[in-house]
Amino acid sequence: MIPRPISENIDDKTAFDALIRFEGQDGKNGLAAIETKYTDKLGGNVASKQDRKFALAADLHLLTDAGTSWCRDHRFDQVARNFLLTVAFAHRHSIENAINYVVGPIDDTETPRMVADLNARHIPSRMRLWATTA
Repeated sequence: MIPRPISENIDDKTAFDALIRFEGQDGKNGLAAIETKYTDKLGGNVASKQDRKFALAADLHLLTDAGTSWCRDHRFDQVARNFLLTVAFAHRHSIENAINYVVGPIDDTETPRMVADLNARHIPSRMRLWATTA
């Protein structure tokens, strides 16, 4: 699912493999975004329109200073783009609780490492990022 119009999100064709909207026990809106990898590697394709992503990350107060430096050096990889899309979508739709899951194969060591790296670079907020292998 590619949220439209793309220009009001992260301005590329990054998509959710699945998006679940829900209402929490507290009555607040929530969403769970899911990125699933079965065999291919994450992060092989770098983002277009990097300036748009940095501006959005700054507007949403998403990255630490170290995170901004890391993304400038390494560009927004797939995990970072999916996370940014989740936060932007939640913000745009006034969704108070959001979580971004990245699911990979049981023997995948790359996905949990990439998620841990991004978790270390973003500012904790209402947004959570999780990796799991199955």
